[in-house]
Amino acid sequence: MIDFSVNNFLKINPIKKSAKANYFNLPKPEFAPIKKDVFIKTNIPQKISFGSKDRISYLENNLEYLTVEERQELIDYVEGKNSINKIEIDKATKITKKILETPEINYANTADAAKLFTEALQNIKCAGIDLIGLHSIQPSNSERTPGWAEFRINDKGKPEILYNFEFKWDEENLQKTVSDENFNGYLLENNPKSLVYHLVGHFLHFKTNPEFYAKNYAKNFEKFKLDDVEYFKKLDNTEKNRIRMLIKNEVSEYSFKKEKDFPAEVFTGLMNGREFSPEIMRLYNEIGMPVPYSLKQ
Repeated sequence: MIDFSVNNFLKINPIKKSAKANYFNLPKPEFAPIKKDVFIKTNIPQKISFGSKDRISYLENNLEYLTVEERQELIDYVEGKNSINKIEIDKATKITKKILETPEINYANTADAAKLFTEALQNIKCAGIDLIGLHSIQPSNSERTPGWAEFRINDKGKPEILYNFEFKWDEENLQKTVSDENFNGYLLENNPKSLVYHLVGHFLHFKTNPEFYAKNYAKNFEKFKLDDVEYFKKLDNTEKNRIRMLIKNEVSEYSFKKEKDFPAEVFTGLMNGREFSPEIMRLYNEIGMPVPYSLKQ
């Protein structure tokens, strides 16, 4: 006779501590064969509504305890989700290709990333910013691209964005990322699209002197200083320090510490509707950075 007692259940299948509570909460216990002559009780709370996020999470985290019906439920959900994701990715890819006028767009299987990039790029395009020249958007991994993404110049001297497909691009994690204290130094405006605005800001900075940056982007880009700008270079030290403090207070701590990020951070702010002091805008304009339509009126 098979022993279906709680103790035997936990002995055969050591799982989370909550298993014992779930065992008693099941109004209609179901059993599923896992190995020959061994049956266990499913750990899925039956009261969780079919197809809900919580129920799917339980199914995914307890694969070895599922009944045949529950396994099929999970398969149907995943297949349906993959089908929807493919449609969304294909649509986002077509839109991005049209905006950038390049075929080199690959959102892989990351529908959430495709959605974020497409919406942000559409906003930039609607702001009257020319994005022609951004050669490609391609997937990468955590080892090559730590964090969410990076702007770089590839081996052929073409500007591209690499995004980390291992990063969690869902809306909840994106919001958590831009709200995280580790990113307080950035001007993110608590807006996930700012992640894309910042990357595009680097591309627009690249466009101000493409031949110079294409030769050795990493080295030359790191070298960029505000003193490279003629307007700033002519100022005395007192005025320079005053403007630097304006940058720290109005733009971001990050652009204050890393002057190479000043153009990208100001662009991010402008795309979020921020307004800056005349001195900051003059410096931004002198670098050759573009301004959204709304600020030209």
